[in-house]
Amino acid sequence: MDSSHLGKTDTFTITVKDQWGNTVNEQLNVQIGANGFTFSTTNPSADATGSAISSFAAFSTPVDTTPSNTTETSSSANDTFNSTASHHNTVIFNVLNNADATGGNGQDTWNGFTVTPTGASSTVQSTQDVIDVTKLLSGQSVDATNISKFVTSVTVYNAQGGKDTVIAIDRDGAGGSFNSTDILTLKNVDTTVDELIKNHQLLY
Repeated sequence: MDSSHLGKTDTFTITVKDQWGNTVNEQLNVQIGANGFTFSTTNPSADATGSAISSFAAFSTPVDTTPSNTTETSSSANDTFNSTASHHNTVIFNVLNNADATGGNGQDTWNGFTVTPTGASSTVQSTQDVIDVTKLLSGQSVDATNISKFVTSVTVYNAQGGKDTVIAIDRDGAGGSFNSTDILTLKNVDTTVDELIKNHQLLY
């Protein structure tokens, strides 16, 4: 081997698509050493469209091996959360910008959300996925009788022929400061706000 090449590193970009259709650019670094080649990868933590992809274990791996009770917080980007079945995963929406209709959060997507009926239970169960919008509705008088003024959902067909549930939030209900704005799409899930509340999967 020509010694002039020793220590040189070449970087290649590899595009990877996961089972949910998310596209991520991985950088493959190849360094030439005296004993051969050394390989390493770098994940720039964004998909091909520039949207942030959740980096924590339970939401980033297609393999159902992570512990339960994993929590992620939405950011100002259009986040994509990838979760697996049989885990209690939670996405929390905080107020990042009080003047914004979504509180400064992006319009997020959750792949792998599981609708889990609770029967007569009055609490969140250990195997349920949960959407927490309590911070976005802080200061409002929200209860079971008027929740439909604040949180709504529609079911739409996706490009694969399945159904997605799109959840929208109006931070002041009947007030005039905010309008109902999409905040989260549950991919391949056909449900309603009423069902999520009954299941204790939507905290408000």
